[in-house]
Parts: sequence; structure tokens; C-alpha cells
Amino acid sequence: MKVLLLSHNPVTTYNNMGKTFLSLFSAFRPEELCQLYLYPAVPDTACCGSYYRFTDREALHSIWDRHAVGGEISPDPACHDKFTSEKEERTYRSPRSRSEPMRLARDLIWQLSRWDHPGLKAWLDRERPDVLFVAPGKQELLYDIALTLARERHIPIVSYICDDFYFLQGQNAFWAKLRQKRLRRKIAALLQETALTVTICPELAARYHESFGAEVTDVMTCPPFAVHPYTEPGRDALHRCLTYMGNLGCGRGQPLLELGQTLDALNRQEGTDFTLEIYTDHKYPELLERLAACPAIRMHGFVTGKAYQAAFDGADAFVHVEAFDKENRDRVRYSVSTKIIESLASGRPLLAYGPEDVASMAYLRRNDCAALACSRQALPAAIEAVLMQEPYRWQLVERAAAVARREADNSVRLHALLERVALGNVK
Repeated sequence: MKVLLLSHNPVTTYNNMGKTFLSLFSAFRPEELCQLYLYPAVPDTACCGSYYRFTDREALHSIWDRHAVGGEISPDPACHDKFTSEKEERTYRSPRSRSEPMRLARDLIWQLSRWDHPGLKAWLDRERPDVLFVAPGKQELLYDIALTLARERHIPIVSYICDDFYFLQGQNAFWAKLRQKRLRRKIAALLQETALTVTICPELAARYHESFGAEVTDVMTCPPFAVHPYTEPGRDALHRCLTYMGNLGCGRGQPLLELGQTLDALNRQEGTDFTLEIYTDHKYPELLERLAACPAIRMHGFVTGKAYQAAFDGADAFVHVEAFDKENRDRVRYSVSTKIIESLASGRPLLAYGPEDVASMAYLRRNDCAALACSRQALPAAIEAVLMQEPYRWQLVERAAAVARREADNSVRLHALLERVALGNVK
């Protein structure tokens, strides 16, 4: 069996989506995988036997230059950069590039581009995929590419839905409503021709099956490493730290600030020296300043490689947060962060702060494997328990490890599902 992975991001050890792919396909041999991706980054793992990249810049140039095409990319284990140049980083991080009109313009560029060029066709002829595993997002272009390749190659599609964009209630602005309407049509068209839909959680699987009548199953992300036993804290009970490693999107900055403020209040009341260590990128400068102003919060940049491992090993407990406002709750209602399963396998307890009606909190509650705070009033007790109560910490980690070991079989399960699709045993 050969699986063609189609996605925006390459398989990596440092990007959230890249790490999700790395864990999902951990039971696959490299010769069973090839990847076509669009982001201007370089994979740092040989998870796939071959990688082919075609970027936005190449799509734009191909409109007037027929020789501007993508090409094969060799993985570089030493490269952990999200971007291949500062210019690309400025372009992709620009708020203007994420505006609704610009997203529409991007989709139009791809429609006019020559992405389906002879070089890509020759690569696909050589790889000869049996199954197309597509991880679409909020841009129309990936849906168009998936449908074109599946029809041209006569191969079945498996759609991987880890973030919901169909049921999400969009903004009322003209451009946002137009994009949402167009995107919903693309999602419906893809699912019509999808042999199997794989979602990140059972709640989303049920919603898609009910709405589209499609064959849907849920496959949780696998642990990215071996499951660790309980790890003794490196500090005494009065000087421990909570660690957050992730982005600040979807409103996560506010619950992190509230967590830091609660830590600061506890420190003043109880004489403790608790800190919240936040490792994130610099996407939101104003929010970063607000977080850094809290005495209990220590801000760090985005880390990879050895620096990431050092930060990970220095945690006394990990943190997962979700925002409480309605707009962001809707955005993450069916999402389960890759960091959750990583934390459950870490040997350290997890504190989760967020609304109880989102999938990530429901997953942790269902498996009883994290300290949960579903309101700000519940935070102090949850913090003290996860940082200071040793028997409770140990029990949490024991339950979390059992969950992580169960999820470790999910890549094998996915392999069996894709083999079933390749053999034509679905739809």
C-alpha cells in the first residue's frame, strides 16, 4: 500500500500539524508514504519516502511562467524552522495575508496556477499511490487539488478532519460570509467523493455522519514518544512551575493570563513561588506584553530541538487551555490539541482550564486523566492539587499513562483502515 498525504504542512517534529502526522503515521514504513504539501518549510524527518512541495509563491509565478513549478524536497533532520526565509515569514505572518479578501485571492491564484504540471505528474507516476489521505483546512485550494488528483489517478480519498470548518458559525461581514459559503460547498463536494472520513474525536464523527451520511470514524492522535512513568518533580512543592507549550490563537491568551494571575494571588497568600512558563511564538505582540506583565508568568520564545526537550523536561506539570468566549468556543468545539496526548504520555500531570462543552475538555473528563478547572473559581484548588498534592499527582499520571498507551495503537488502527480503503472494502 502507498498512501499520498496531501496537506498544507509537511511532516515535522516541531509544527503541531506536522507532529500530528508524525504520530498518526508512526506505524507506517517510509516506503508506504509520500507527501505533497504547500507550506514553504522543509520536513525534518524521513517519515515519508518522498516529499513534493508546491508553494503559494510558485503557484503565483506559474500563472505567467510555465517553468515555475515545485519539486521534490529532501528532509533535513537539522532544520527546525517554520519558514525558509525571513521574507516568507513576514508574508505568512502578516495580518493582511489572513484577511478574508486575501484568502479568496489566494484560492483564485491556485485556480489559475499550473500546480498540476508534468513534474508533479511524473512524481505521482513514480510513487503510484493507492490512497489519497487529505487533511484540508480553511482554504478551498486543497479541496480542489484532492478532487483533481483522486479523479485523475482513480484512487479513493480518506478525509482527515481535525478542525471543523463546516459547522463553524462565521462572521457576518460580507467577505467572511462569502468565503464560508464557498468553503462549505467544497467540503460537501469532497465528502461526497470520500471513501472514509476520519475525525479527531467522536463528537465530530457523529456530527459529520449525521449531516452527510458518510462513513466516519474517529482516530485520536497517538503519543509522539514512548509513554513515560511518573516523573518526580525537580523542585520542592513551594517552587514548582506549570508549563504551556503552544500557540496563543483561538483566544488562549486570556485563560493563560487568568491562570498566571491566579498563580500570583496564590503566591502572595500562601508564600509559594509558583510560575507559569509559556513557550510560544511572537504572533501577538500586544498579548505577549500583557502576559509578561504578570509577575507569575515567564515568557519564552518558540523552541525546537534540544531547547524544546530541555523546556519539556523542566516542567513540573503541563497546561492545556481553551477560551471561554462564544466565538472561540465555537472554533475549538470539535478540536483536540496534539499537545494533550503529548502531555498525557509525559510522566507529568496535566492541568486543563477551559469550558466543559468543548471536545478537548470532554476527552479529558471522559478519561479522568487531568486536573480540570471549568471556571476561574475552580482554578486555585486545581493548581494546588496538581502542583502540591503528591498522591493526586501520581494517580493522575497513572491514569494518563493508561490512556496514552491505549491511544498508542491508533496508528496501527489507521494503517488497517487505509488498507481496507485501498482494497475497496468501503463505499
